[in-house]
Amino acid sequence: MGSNVYNSRYAAPAEGIESDDYQMVYITAGHGWYRSESAGELEVTEGSVIFVFPNERHSFLPDPETGWSEMWVGFKGGAQTDTMVSMITDRKSPIVRIGTSDTICDCYNRILTICTMEGQGRQEAICGFISSILGYVRYKHINFSVSTTRNIDKIQRAQALLRESLMNNLSPADIAEQLGMSYSLLREQFKKSTGMSMSDYAINARHNLAKTLLSTSDKTIKEIAFETGFESMSRFCSSFRQHVGITASDFRKKNRR
Repeated sequence: MGSNVYNSRYAAPAEGIESDDYQMVYITAGHGWYRSESAGELEVTEGSVIFVFPNERHSFLPDPETGWSEMWVGFKGGAQTDTMVSMITDRKSPIVRIGTSDTICDCYNRILTICTMEGQGRQEAICGFISSILGYVRYKHINFSVSTTRNIDKIQRAQALLRESLMNNLSPADIAEQLGMSYSLLREQFKKSTGMSMSDYAINARHNLAKTLLSTSDKTIKEIAFETGFESMSRFCSSFRQHVGITASDFRKKNRR
């Protein structure tokens, strides 16, 4: 599991290699090419997922002019895994276009975080997030092919604005105005694209940030409450327990690194 940025102006194709595992490589920025025995040479663009199949000789070539940024995870095959992957793609069509997705990036980052933690159950948690990534990739791929690029870009911008406005509580109506969309259309398209309402997405973003700060910083719970946009520590604690299932202090004790 990892995240890499390849920016070399003199990038050269890797020697053909193969692995016993699946590799799922998400290109979050940049451009390049991918070659495999079954598919030949294919163009790779930002927002593409490359599925590297077990025992498939392959190579990568990021564009020397742009390089690319990637997030990747490897996982074992098996009946269930093979079925999930086959619902998305196959060896002859290993490039899946999904556009940019904060949800998928978040799943990759959560796997990275789990890898740094100690204790039992890490493998089960990682497998859960890999299944989530596969599910989201299938969903995004289906909808990406039937949605307009313009609407996809606007929904992704709305997601970014919601995350950036945790402190100033920018309203969904304000975001719709910034994007040049009606509030009702934005609300409808946002739910269709992400699977959740804008308010649920915002509260989820707040709790995700709070969990990160509780795990990695020395800030007090009161400081974290205000940094994540809550009006008071009591409201933060109540919301955190309701959505996460345990208190903020207990979460910090279990996940402090």
